[in-house]
Amino acid sequence: MIDFRVIVPFHNAAKFLPECLESIAMQRGQFHARGYLVDDASTDGWQSVVPASMSGPDAMGFLAVTTPERGEELASIVAGTTLADQDVPFTDKTVIVHVCGDDALAGPDALGILADVYQDPDVWMTYGSFAYHGESRSSGFCKELPRQAHERGDYRARPWVTSHLRSYRAGLWRSIPPEQLIDPATGRMWRYGTDYAMMLPMLELARERARFIPDVLYFYRKHEANIPPALYGDPCRRIRAMPRLARLEEFAGVS
Repeated sequence: MIDFRVIVPFHNAAKFLPECLESIAMQRGQFHARGYLVDDASTDGWQSVVPASMSGPDAMGFLAVTTPERGEELASIVAGTTLADQDVPFTDKTVIVHVCGDDALAGPDALGILADVYQDPDVWMTYGSFAYHGESRSSGFCKELPRQAHERGDYRARPWVTSHLRSYRAGLWRSIPPEQLIDPATGRMWRYGTDYAMMLPMLELARERARFIPDVLYFYRKHEANIPPALYGDPCRRIRAMPRLARLEEFAGVS
C-alpha cells in the first residue's frame, strides 16, 4: 500500500486552511496517508481554524510545526519533511506530496489516482495538472515533457511545465545534493523559486521515471498574498544556471 506524507506549508492562510485540510482529510482510496502542517511564522491565529477544518479525523490526523522565523516555502517543506520522517520513519518508497495551505486537492480521489500511478515502482516523481481555484478545467500550464528532455537531461533550458500537483519518493528527495537547495548568494535555502530549486534536480536524477498526470488533482488559488513574479524571476534564473546533475541509476527500495 502506498504511504503518502502530505506536507502543507503556509503563512497567514487561516482563511484558506479549512478548505485545504478538508480536501486532504476527505481523500479516499487504497493508500495510507498522514498530514503535516508547517506554519511559516504566521501571525493570524491559524490554530483556531484547524479543529473545525477536518472531516474524518480518524482517517487522517495532522501534526504541526512552526518555523522560528519566516523562511518561505522551501524551508517549510524541509521542516515538514523532517517532522514527517521523525513521526513515522520514511522508507525510500514513501511518497511525499505538497499541498500549499492556501490551495486544495481537487476532489476526493486525487490521492487515489496518485496511488495508482505509484504502483509502478519505476515512477519516482509526478507533476501536473492543476486548475485555478473556482475552475474545473486544467490551467493548461503543465505539459508532458518530451522523451528528448529525459534523454538529454536539459530541463533547466526548457520552458517550465512541471508544477502542481508535485510528488516524489523519499529516496529521490534524499538524493538531492544539499547544495542544490542553497542560494549561494545568502548561504541559506532558496527563499523564492521553490519549484525550480526542488523539481529541477529531481527531474535530472529521475529522468524518464518522472510521470506527468493529465488529471486535474490540484486547485491553485490566486490571491493578493501570492509571491509577485518580480521576486522569483532572478532566483529562478540563477537556479537554472546551476550545474546539471547526472541521472541516478537507483536508490534503495526502488528498481
